[in-house]
Amino acid sequence: MTMIAQPRNEAATTASAEQLAEAAARLRRDLAELDAMEAVPVTLARVGDAIDELASGVLVLGETVARSSGLADLSPDLDHLPPEARALCWHLHELAARLRAARASVETAHDWSQDLARRRAGEFELAGVPFG
Repeated sequence: MTMIAQPRNEAATTASAEQLAEAAARLRRDLAELDAMEAVPVTLARVGDAIDELASGVLVLGETVARSSGLADLSPDLDHLPPEARALCWHLHELAARLRAARASVETAHDWSQDLARRRAGEFELAGVPFG
């Protein structure tokens, strides 16, 4: 059963990564056509959620590499791994850290976009009465 599940799991993982790339490209195209400032805060919130999931996925990938040695006693400092696998784990953890930093930038941009959207909405009111 493991022999059958392994390739199927690998195919699903590859397909998921391809879907992620396609979704990012579709988002880029859709954003180029975006004309409503009100959509920016919600869009940024969803992008932030996606970055969180991506960072978590990269960490899981690092854990998969760490488990690949087949040793029952896994040391937290990854000393059980050959140098190449240890380097890969380090780079995956670095990537996850950078994604988390990007997530923090998205949160700041989200806050600014909400302020801007509120300000723009206020421009269309005169004495509390909407116009435009």
